[in-house]
Amino acid sequence: GSYALMAGTGFEHTDFLQCCKFAEGDSRVLMMKMARDRAGRMAKLKKKTHPAGGEDAFAVFASTFRSRREAEAAAALAEALEDAASRGLSPAEAWDEVSESAYALAAIAIEEIVQKWLDPRAKL
Repeated sequence: GSYALMAGTGFEHTDFLQCCKFAEGDSRVLMMKMARDRAGRMAKLKKKTHPAGGEDAFAVFASTFRSRREAEAAAALAEALEDAASRGLSPAEAWDEVSESAYALAAIAIEEIVQKWLDPRAKL
């Protein structure tokens, strides 16, 4: 419960742990979950956010994601899923169709998370 939200419990690193591989060496399930979460977040943001004319939509969305590259990949995946749904594909068929894009988005997210932890930090 709330203990997991406290700093120093080890649970604050769950994003990083999602980037780690299972003992079997296959992290595709977690990668698809990461892509699903990011595409869902982007779809919700697109519905709520209407940038003023001339304003860069990705600049607005990038504040929610770790980088512009991640925001762009999430937007492309969300759009591909919407397109697949509009053509009558089931959710499973849609995700199968966009699986390469989903793995690419997850790889970008993983890169961003790992880079965050590798960057040197100021010592206080």
